[in-house]
Amino acid sequence: MPSEYNFWDLHVAINDAMGWLDYHLHHFEIKGKSKQKVVHIGIPDFDRTNKLQEVYPGWEIWMMAYFNDLGVQAKYLYDYGDFWMHTVKLEGYMHREKGLKYPFCIDGERACSPEDCGGISVKNPGEAV
Repeated sequence: MPSEYNFWDLHVAINDAMGWLDYHLHHFEIKGKSKQKVVHIGIPDFDRTNKLQEVYPGWEIWMMAYFNDLGVQAKYLYDYGDFWMHTVKLEGYMHREKGLKYPFCIDGERACSPEDCGGISVKNPGEAV
């Protein structure tokens, strides 16, 4: 992922790699450097209809604000009904190569479950995380 991407761009890249069509709500759960509190970043619930803590808009928060050191991890929850939980980890840095289109998948492209095929059953996603 290019360092200038925001969390919305990261979400779109994950959906593209999975072959999903972005039909569902999502959020990332991540701690800032030396912070105790987990922040939720994704699509805000402006009506506050669910019991999750506040979700900040992913299109307003740059990835580098959180993914700023090797080993930083976030949880990515996609589809609150099917509850697809993933771990996103900064494993390294790469220099841009001329002629490559970024972002790109380095392994496992589309080797995942199709959208809306079901997942684990969770009554309140905020409690299971």
